[in-house]
Amino acid sequence: MVAALASLLTDIEDSVARGGLGRRDGLLRGLTTLFTDEAPRLAEDQVAAFDAVILHLAREMEDAARAELSERLADIPNAPRGVVRDLAFDAVLAVARPVLARSRRLVDADLAALASRRGQGHLLAMARRLVLKPAVADILVARGEPEVVRLVAGNPGAQFTPQGFMALGDRAFADADLGQMLARRGDLPADLRLRLANFARVRAAEPTPTPLPPVRSNALLAAEVFVSTQARRVDIDEGVLIAWIRAGRVMEALVGLARLAGVPSQMAVDAYESGSYEPLLPIVRSIRFGWRILSSLTTARTADEPPPEMMHDVMQAFQGLSVVAAQAQVRAAAARYRRP
Repeated sequence: MVAALASLLTDIEDSVARGGLGRRDGLLRGLTTLFTDEAPRLAEDQVAAFDAVILHLAREMEDAARAELSERLADIPNAPRGVVRDLAFDAVLAVARPVLARSRRLVDADLAALASRRGQGHLLAMARRLVLKPAVADILVARGEPEVVRLVAGNPGAQFTPQGFMALGDRAFADADLGQMLARRGDLPADLRLRLANFARVRAAEPTPTPLPPVRSNALLAAEVFVSTQARRVDIDEGVLIAWIRAGRVMEALVGLARLAGVPSQMAVDAYESGSYEPLLPIVRSIRFGWRILSSLTTARTADEPPPEMMHDVMQAFQGLSVVAAQAQVRAAAARYRRP
């Protein structure tokens, strides 16, 4: 191994001296192969020697070569720390994904920093790790879109602080699949387990809603024209929307709600017609409106006064969902509506 490493180092020095960038890809593969073959027998000081050379070469490589390196090193227990960290911090997802998802050489501080700044693809990779400490898992819950949050909630190696579990519970009130995943966790706090169980029972007992008539483009357009006209005359606020609901202008109220939340009108209409108050809850909460409008819409949708126990649980869910969490859910849902 020593002779092979010495020969490769000589090749590297010659390549750098002559500016032979075209050979570096082959040199990197050769050095990586030598390391992976010898890794089980290497001490940390020997790994550090590989680390310095591989890192020097890898930083000059294109994305495809770096992605290949990341894949080859991701499962090696004593992979070079500096190289792994450099790959993990790469903004290109294909490069960072393997080590983010699998490498045990990344420290929690680096994972937390990445979870705080990277996009959903990077977060999704981190959510797959065999072990996720609370400092990292809580950030994934706070910043992740539904796919990330469900994955981390279903990960048995993920650990959460009490605040992290509370945030998961907030999101589960608007995401039935997430609620089911949480219910299967053995470490779920008893009070949250009880809240979720009560919430699921009430949701199952909800009366069949009376839907709006099928939305036609001209009907929705008419409502949007009405709301736009009214917006030029008065400030549309919660009181105005409630008055519209009581006057039977539910469609107009939904369009007004969507306008204030900055989401497509159809998204609010679909939320109303979903058969549950859950999709409406984050839209109302995201614009800091109070309980009255959600109660008014729930009553209008069922065409009758809902049972008191149901309304009690709706209020609990409303109070349990933070504005920040609601805004994150609304942004994610609106992005899907706007996607071509």
